[in-house]
Amino acid sequence: MRDRAFVAALSVGALAAGVVAPATAAPLTSDPAVGADLAAAWLATQVNDQGFVPLPTDAPNVSATLEVALALASARAEEATFDRIVAWTEANVGTAIVVGGNDDPGRIGLFLMLA
Repeated sequence: MRDRAFVAALSVGALAAGVVAPATAAPLTSDPAVGADLAAAWLATQVNDQGFVPLPTDAPNVSATLEVALALASARAEEATFDRIVAWTEANVGTAIVVGGNDDPGRIGLFLMLA
């Protein structure tokens, strides 16, 4: 009995602290294709007119931009946004792979997957 009270108190404490969020809404769809389209549509809103996902400073978030492109390609959705990202990456590949003065292997890998 004491163990149940402890688990209950721990659960309530975790919920109150925001560690565990209760489920509050049903998913919009149970159809994977519709879900992929909905997710792709939201991702497309994160890409600006120049073709990249901006940081709060409006500088390009290169990794996020490449990850969005890969997600859109996987979902086979939002082709116009994907094309804008590809155009931006083609124009900026030389500088976009550099982090702290060195070529970043993670970004290079993302560029290779995108290619």
